[in-house]
Amino acid sequence: MPHKTALVAALLLALCPLAQAENASAAAAPAAPPAKTTVQEREDEVSTYFRHPDPARALKLLLHMADKPIFQNKASARFNMMAWGAQVLRDNPQETMKWCDALQSKIDAIDLLVLYRFAATPDSEKCIEKINPPQELVKQTEGLNLEEFTSLTFPDAASLDVLWVSFYATGKAEYVKKVVDFVIASKDSKDTLTTGAAKWSLGSNMRQYPEIKTIVEDYLKTLPAEKQAVFTQQMAGFQK
Repeated sequence: MPHKTALVAALLLALCPLAQAENASAAAAPAAPPAKTTVQEREDEVSTYFRHPDPARALKLLLHMADKPIFQNKASARFNMMAWGAQVLRDNPQETMKWCDALQSKIDAIDLLVLYRFAATPDSEKCIEKINPPQELVKQTEGLNLEEFTSLTFPDAASLDVLWVSFYATGKAEYVKKVVDFVIASKDSKDTLTTGAAKWSLGSNMRQYPEIKTIVEDYLKTLPAEKQAVFTQQMAGFQK
């Protein structure tokens, strides 16, 4: 089975054929206004979907986001939205073909390939055949599965993003706990980029979402005092 890193690289290249497009778009974008935009409001709906899960609403959110520049110009944003949608479909596999029909007119087949590989519902292969993505990529992604990201076996920024969107889609505490475990385990890690991203994202999400803060606090109480101390040390400056 191809290594996750190689698969992600191939997918992101396919999702964003112009290698500089994502960086150029970010550099050229104007400063964000202080007031929330419609896109920001929709992003908030995505990140709080777990509070009121409804596959029909999830489909509308995907269709809405598909029209927005952040989705069209940023390959990583599309990748994360597909992972989010895949988690929703996993909880609602009966919606697979309905989503397939609705999304294929709005979202590129390469993006949908990620969604249906991750969702792995009984009808996923049927949909992949229907949307007809490039066969070379279909073969390359045969081993692609969501658990390879959420397990944090090979921790990286993509895995952290998938963990967070998985929580936003399902509200399952296990995804938050894995980030906590990673922060503790990475006490002596030399990968400051991934470790820093984990601590920053955990602190940010704890501030924004009381559900996440509660999950972290309750989970820490179940851990040995030594691990609690490591967590406190690791998160110093990231929970303010």
